[in-house]
Formats: sequence, C-alpha cells, structure tokens
Amino acid sequence: MENHQNKTTEQLFPLPSPSGKLDGASLPGLPLPLTRLLGRAQEVEEGERLLHNTQVRLLTVTGTGGVGKTRVALAIAAQVQHDFPDGAYLFNLAPVQDASFVLPTLLEAFSFQQKSAHPPLEELIISLRTRHLLLVLDNFEQVIGASPLLVELLTSCPALKVVVTSRERLHVRGEHELELQPLALPGPQMPVGPEALAQYGAIALFVERAQATLPSFQMTAENAPLVVAICQRLDGLPLALELAAARLGVLSLHALHQRLTRRLTLLTNGPRDLPARQQTLRATLQWSYDLLTPLEQRTYRRLSAFVGGCTLPILAAISAWPESETATLEDTATSLLSKHLLVRREQEHDEPRFVMLETVREFGWEQLVICQEAEMVRAAQARYFVQLAEAAASSSGSEQENWFERLEWERENLRMTLQWLVEHAEQEHNAEMALRLAGAIARFWTVRWYRWSSSQERDWVERTLGLKVEVSPEVKARALQAAAWLALVQDDGEQAERFYQESLRCFGEAEDARGSAVASYWLGYLAWVVHQDGKQAQSLLAQCSRLTKDDPIVLALARITAGNIALDQGELTEAQTCLEQSVALCRTTKQKKNLARALRSMGRLRFAQGETTDARSLFEESLALCRETKEAFHLARALDLLGQLELEQGNAELAQPWLEEARRSYHALGTQRHLAWASLRLAEAARQQEKYEVAHACYRKSLELFERLNETEGIASVLRSWGQLAAQQHKLQWAARLWGASQVWSQRKTSPHFSLPVDHLQPTGANNEPVVVAVRQQLGPQAFTAAWEEGQGMSPARLLAAQTLHEPVASQSPTPLRREVGPSHLTEREIEVLRLVARGHTDAQIAEALVISPRTVHAHLRSIYSKLGLSSRFAAIRYALDAHLL
Repeated sequence: MENHQNKTTEQLFPLPSPSGKLDGASLPGLPLPLTRLLGRAQEVEEGERLLHNTQVRLLTVTGTGGVGKTRVALAIAAQVQHDFPDGAYLFNLAPVQDASFVLPTLLEAFSFQQKSAHPPLEELIISLRTRHLLLVLDNFEQVIGASPLLVELLTSCPALKVVVTSRERLHVRGEHELELQPLALPGPQMPVGPEALAQYGAIALFVERAQATLPSFQMTAENAPLVVAICQRLDGLPLALELAAARLGVLSLHALHQRLTRRLTLLTNGPRDLPARQQTLRATLQWSYDLLTPLEQRTYRRLSAFVGGCTLPILAAISAWPESETATLEDTATSLLSKHLLVRREQEHDEPRFVMLETVREFGWEQLVICQEAEMVRAAQARYFVQLAEAAASSSGSEQENWFERLEWERENLRMTLQWLVEHAEQEHNAEMALRLAGAIARFWTVRWYRWSSSQERDWVERTLGLKVEVSPEVKARALQAAAWLALVQDDGEQAERFYQESLRCFGEAEDARGSAVASYWLGYLAWVVHQDGKQAQSLLAQCSRLTKDDPIVLALARITAGNIALDQGELTEAQTCLEQSVALCRTTKQKKNLARALRSMGRLRFAQGETTDARSLFEESLALCRETKEAFHLARALDLLGQLELEQGNAELAQPWLEEARRSYHALGTQRHLAWASLRLAEAARQQEKYEVAHACYRKSLELFERLNETEGIASVLRSWGQLAAQQHKLQWAARLWGASQVWSQRKTSPHFSLPVDHLQPTGANNEPVVVAVRQQLGPQAFTAAWEEGQGMSPARLLAAQTLHEPVASQSPTPLRREVGPSHLTEREIEVLRLVARGHTDAQIAEALVISPRTVHAHLRSIYSKLGLSSRFAAIRYALDAHLL
C-alpha cells in the first residue's frame, strides 16, 4: 500500500511544499502540453463557462476511451486556474485500483500534519476547508465507488471545485457533465477544398500529427478524399487518429487506409511517455472492458455482432434473453450507455437503437471470437433476420411502408447476415437460408432501388444459386428474382433477362400467379429496353396484366411501361391511353411511388405533344412525390427531365440547377451512364451561357464516363456537341476533328445492352449539318477534310489529351460563327414558327396565332432544330436574329 501511494503521489502537480503549505504562488501548477489541442474549442469554452458559474462545483468530463478527456480537462483547468489562488492540481488515479485508496492518496498530498487525532476524512476537510483549490482527478472510472467522498469534500469545503475525467458519470448530487464526442468529421456532402476540410477537428488533428511524423506531408485536393476516408474509418477518435498518423513513417496514405480494416492490430506503438493503456487502441479498450461486470461484458460482446446497432428486443431475441428478465437487459444497456460504449439513436415510431463506434465494435467482436461465441451469435442472427425479412415481404398496403422503414434500419445487418450465410453455404441449411433471405429482400431492393444493392450482394446471391441446393420452386424463384434485380440495376440487362426467364419457369412450377406476373412484367420491360422488340414487350406486358388483374401495383407498372413503349415508338394516342389509365389507377389506389413514375412518363408525352407547360407541371408533381417517398433514382430522373425541358425552352440558367442536382443524385446512386448524360447536358447548358471553362470540363467528364462504359451513342453525342462549342469559339479545326470522330462512333454498334433507360426529350443524334457547312466554308474544303479525317483516327482518350495540351479554353466570348445556311432550307410555315419563337411566343400562343395544334408546333420546331443544327429555343432565337427574320 505504501509503495502504491507513493507512486500515485508522484502523479500530483505540484506536490505540497515541505513546510506543509500549499504553494499558491507557484502557478501554473498543471503540466504543460507539448502538442496543440485541436477541434475542442467549443468544449473547452463550455467547460470554462461552467466552472465560472458559482453553482457548479463538480464537473465530470465523460466520453469513450481515446476521446481525449484528459487533454480537454487540463485545457479547461488551465483556462480557469487563475481563479484559484491556492492552485490547480492534477491527480492521475490510474494506478489506484481500489476506491478505498483515494482518500489516503489525497490526505497524503494535502495533510498539514504527519499524525493527527482526527479521522482521515475530517483531517482532509480541515486541510482544504479554507483553500481556493481546483482539483483535476483523472481516470476516476475505476474508483467510482469513491464518488461520495467528493460530495463530502465539496459540501464541507466551499471554495473547492473538482474536475473529474471518467468513462461514465458519477451519478452524485451537484454533478455537471461535459460529454465529449469524437472529433468532427465531414458528412457525405463534404467540402471539396483542403482548406475547408481542415476546419474539421478530426482532419486537422490527423494532418498535424502526420506532419510531425512526415514533415513533407501535405493535404492536397488529390489526397484529401483519402485523408477523409481514414479519419471516418477511425470514427474521429483522437487517440486512433494520432496512432494512425504515426504509421505514415512507413506506410503510404493508400496503404494505411487499406490496413485500417483491422484497426486494433495496426494502431499500436504510441508515445512511450504515455500510460501503457494509451499506447495502443486495444489497450485503451481493454481498460474499459475489464471494468465491466460479467453480464455487461456478455451484453457488450453480443451487441458488437450487429453492424449499425440494434434495438433491445432484437438483442433479446438473438440472445434468448428470458422475457421475465427484460428489466435486467435494460439496466445493462443503460450501464453500457453511461460508460460510453454505446450510443443511443432514436427511430421514428420504433424502439431506440443502440450503436457502437466501429473501433469499439471491432474490439467487442474480438472478445466474442475469443469467447467462442461468434458462430452461435451469427446463426441466431441469421434465423432472426430471415424471419424478419420474410414477414416484411408478406406485408402489403400502408403496412408495407412501415416494414420498409424497419428493414431500412436493419439494412447493414441484413447485408452482413446474407454474407455470412453465403460464406457458410457448405452447410445446406445455410445455403437455403441465404436463398430465402435474398428472395425476401428482393421486393425491397426493387422498391428502394439503389439504396441497398451493390455488386457484392449480386455476387453472393449468384454464388448461392450456383450451388444447386435442393429448395422449393418458390424459394428458388424468389432468389432468382433477387439476382435478376441486382443485375438489372447494374445495367446488365442480358443477365437480368436470363434470371427472370428462369424465375418465370420456377413460379409456374410453384403455381404462383403473382410471381409469374412480376417476372413477365420485367421480361416485357427488358424486351423493349434491351432489344427494342416492341411486339414481344407488349405481349409479355399483356400476359402480366392477365395474371395480375387483381393486383393494382403490378397492373399499374405494366400500364406505365406499355405507355412508355408506345411513346418511344411515336404512337402518342396509344401512349396517352395507357398512361392515363395508369395515373387514374395510381390515384385511386393511392400508389404514390408508381404515380410518380406515371406522371413523369405523362410529362414526356405532353412534351411530345407540344404542351410544355403541362409537361413542366407533371414533372414537378412527380418530383414532389419522389421526394416524399424517398425514391432516389426516380427523383434524379425527374430532375433531369426538368433540366432538359428548360434547355429546350432556351432557359439555360434555369436548367442548370435542375441538372446539377440530378448529377449529384446519379453520382450518389452510382448510375454511371445517367451521370454521363447529365454531365453532357450540363455542358450544353454552360455552352448556351458561354461559360466555356465549365462546358469543357463537363464535356471531358462525360466523354470519360461514356468511353469507360463503351456507350457509343453517348460518345458520338458528346463529340458532336463539343464540336458545336469549338465552332462557337472559332476553333474550327478542332470542331472538324471532333465531328470526324463523332461520325465514326455514331456508326459503331458495340454498346452493351443496358437495362436502365435514360430519358431524352429530344433525339440524341440531332442534325448539325448547317454548322458543319459553315465551318467547312470558313476553313476551306482541303483543310476541313484533313482535320475531319484526322479526327476519324483519334480515340476519345487522344482527343482529350490533345485538347488539354493544345487548345486552351478562351477566356472571353469569341466572335459568333458566321453561318452560310439560311432560311431557304426551311419551309414557309417553319419560317413563320421561327419568327414567332424569336418574338417570345410560347408553343400554345404560336398554335393559336397560326390556327394549328400545339403538337404540330412541336413537330415544326423539331424540324427547324434538325435542319439548322440547333439544340434549344435560345439557339433558335439567336439564329432568327442573325438571319434578320424580324
């Protein structure tokens, strides 16, 4: 005990003078930090504010291990120490293993007499009663039983204040808590520049500590995303960030990020002057774990098996926790919360959710494996989540939406369960459960689109199907539907079609009419989108409608798709019939998701009929419904169409925000082809506004994406439109090269069979012959032909490189290109329409003035755009002015 106390006393700064008096004149009496405290300005300010309050006598700084409690407590003490004439003192209580030793430790430090007739507590009170002191008691969690002692001291010593650091609250009278969260991290829409990112505490700390290890290290625009990813993977925990930064002496940023899949193994070798528990992340977490009761340890281990946390009923279910002991489970979870090993998150209309920081969860999983409980817990989770998914799949109506939200919360646990079942599919029971789980989730993958699916899920489901497990036809059919959907949303239409065909056969064998109807619907959809086979598509959709005449959801989808096919084929009357039926059905049965799709298609139809005002209203209503129902993919498509509509009306400035939001949505969804088309449309919007640098950047991005996808139509469209920009900037040879290359790609038919349609309000292969003629005239036939032929031999990559090296973007608007193609190419009626457009008339006003239908006006405008190589109303107005038609 004597050695123990001496060791503890050495941790006191400063020690009392030999005379037995506190040397208040020797301030500051706190250890001076050797590194900056970053990202904690608000917490220190709040702690200082609390201690300046005369009503606050006991401040407990709490937080999980490695969050930086000691540094913050010392920073707060340093800010207020001049308010305490008799000193501010730090006790490190880490070596004290028993709460009964706290009083002797304090007494030894502050007692005026070596011997006293008074009891120890009374002697300490006598010593401190008149002193204006601030005590900082570090690592109090392991001696939390001594908390009443602090209350006694504070009650009897009116000028004393105490700051405690602990991984849990003391739960005593007069306590005020300052809870520390991990350092701030950027969210999904993170800033793009290093300067903005450096404002986040976690980023700033990592960068500064990295520079201490590697002085040449700098955060740049190129490596910033990797820095952010590392800090996010480490949960913003200061200790973890410092240990990771120290590894940059031997690892690159990329290697460090890859190695952090096993954080606890990597994050070791902290500074030797720190306590042993802070030299590795594992030791810090072991310290917390060892302080738990056996029941708390078991609960912590079980909770660590969940990705993204769980509710207490789920934990009880997989742990076989007796219902009679629910209160005990609640008490245990409350204790883990107070020790900052759990975080509580509220869920709307459901039980609160308990989650862990990933570093804390990784340690808990290690303990689960050490205790040989991992396989048992995973098997219990599999049974629970398969039953949950199957119950959700059998729901309908408004009840189904509630199930959707519940499954959305469990999406990471469902994903983890599917992976575990597939990896253990050598046991036939697990293989069957994997197929059951995939089949049950398929319906939600379908409705929620990209919010769940990924290439990993697709691989897992296809691997399990390849095992040829003996299961019922219905189970296999639903798993095949899951595999088909995962292929479809990754734009692999041919593979999706094969899976849907096999699922149709299995549903027929199982005599499942609804399953057969759904498979028929998707086969009809793919017959058109992939093969452009309208006859086969309509036949399959009709079959779907016959099979599902009593199911309004599938019937509505079939009518929407039939309407889209008719619209794409130019059969506007048939399209209108189908789409009006689908809209009426969706409104009657309150199908908001399908109604959003039907309205978007109806908007395309109205645009084709020349009713642009109606089209805009329909797109806007569709967009509002998508926002309400969180339909991310269909929301992006509605945004895209609104942007295209404004472009066609010559309103590039209005189109730009719609298209930018659409592009961000496509990027988040991972739909690369849609992202490429959105980038192309943004380039065209920038070109119309003469924002040439923006236009060039968007053209480059779009071309890079299309080339990666081998999307020949997209490549040809980019090169054709980019040539328009080059001509507009008087880069005439570049225009000819780009058009030459565009011609080559427009003749190729090597694009893969995509399964996700891209909405185009206008044909993508618009005729730009008038502009080509004008450029040929100005360059001369020989020079034009040479540039054209040179472009025909250039790959997109070579064009990009050559444009970057040799064709700097003009900083000012060039002289407009003189066109040699005049109104003589237009009919008399087209000239009348063009004049009215230039005077600012809408399509409806033009129709009224010329006594024709809006649909006919729209047809005339398409012809005008095609003949003159124009892409928007704005360009048509400029042409009319240049041609002196007014």
